[in-house]
Amino acid sequence: MMNWDKSKNILIIVLLLLNIIISCLLLIDRNKYILSHSQEVAIKNLLLANNITLSDQIPKKYAPMAQINALTNNPNTDFLCSAFFPHEDIQITQEFGKTIITSGVKKITVDDEVIVVDDPSLAEKIDLSDEKKVFKMANQYFKAVESKLKLNGYQFDNVKKIGEYNFFTYTKKYNNSFHFNEYIKLKIGENGVQEILFSYPQVEEEFGIKRKICSVDEALASFMDEIRSTETQNIHITKIDLGFAYEDAVHDAGSVKEIPVYRIYTAENDEPFFINAYVNEVKK
Repeated sequence: MMNWDKSKNILIIVLLLLNIIISCLLLIDRNKYILSHSQEVAIKNLLLANNITLSDQIPKKYAPMAQINALTNNPNTDFLCSAFFPHEDIQITQEFGKTIITSGVKKITVDDEVIVVDDPSLAEKIDLSDEKKVFKMANQYFKAVESKLKLNGYQFDNVKKIGEYNFFTYTKKYNNSFHFNEYIKLKIGENGVQEILFSYPQVEEEFGIKRKICSVDEALASFMDEIRSTETQNIHITKIDLGFAYEDAVHDAGSVKEIPVYRIYTAENDEPFFINAYVNEVKK
């Protein structure tokens, strides 16, 4: 009986030690993919030395990620007409590979997965200097469009001022990651909403094994090399985040691969830069 009690105690101790070891290994593995403070300071100093400033918080985690298989849906003209031009006379034409749907002065342009709605009836004078009022208008129209298109899972992503217009972007979030090619974008000027742009919804699933991705300091160094090869002015990074985007700009209809990318917005450029997180290269 004594031998069994001793054996049981030894077994309990061994199991406890094993649990501690496993916990330590998991903690070490998890911390392996978190940017250290010294790395963060080093990349910020390197950027500053090259006249590049950074105001946004940077994503510090870079655990391995699997790519996404996205099955694209073909835009349905009947659905688009019922959503935006219900009970109206319409005309459908083809121009340079694009489908144009018109109803009076209103127009929908379908270009592959991207749809642009131009509806002058949305005109509503607004003071663009009143940021709260403009943001409220954007949210109201976003919710209306999301309801018309029967979409969900989209969240406010960013606002970018280009010329006389503010572009409010709401992006699809899937498994806690933004998918940058799935968006609803509102172009707002002094006459209110000028255009509604959105990509057609997709069905997504992970496939393949999770692969290592580069850390954000590596991505920023690649961005620095790229932008300094073409631009000499001071650069201010306003936003950087990690999400998914199409692997190739040109892809087969019906399916497309999405890969992890770092997205970088600057105050000096209208469009963001994308860094392929698998190979740490700027996507062209």
